[in-house]
Amino acid sequence: MTMKNKALYAFLTYAGALPFVICMFFISFGISQVFYLPRFDHIVSSYALVILSFLAGVHWGIYLYKEQDIPINLFVLSNVVTLFAWFAFLFTTLFWQLVIFSLSFALLLRVDYSLFRQSLITLDYFQTRCNVTSIVILSLCTILLKLGIS
Repeated sequence: MTMKNKALYAFLTYAGALPFVICMFFISFGISQVFYLPRFDHIVSSYALVILSFLAGVHWGIYLYKEQDIPINLFVLSNVVTLFAWFAFLFTTLFWQLVIFSLSFALLLRVDYSLFRQSLITLDYFQTRCNVTSIVILSLCTILLKLGIS
């Protein structure tokens, strides 16, 4: 992979964390909505669902093009995580959505750790995923704390 591609995926990955941080910022200061935008709690919850689905899709692609055995079927795992998150979005409260999404992000990072250990993803990509997942989970937990306090 070229340095240009590494810089691009790192930039896009960190940029993908910005909506989490922005929503956390507004919610932390008691601002639930700005102008005609949807409520920030709805924005962060729906965005988390999209990003979880995207990450599960990345795992699907890795498994589809695997060149060696992977001990867990990522086709199944990616579908289970995505559907579980979707059902949480549809049928649970915001509190449980954010808890389930946080745990799902942690699980997908654990899968990435296994993929890294098997040399199926690079150290650079794994480190980027660690950093951004930490930002995302910290943002979601901060929102959970703020909503629990109010």
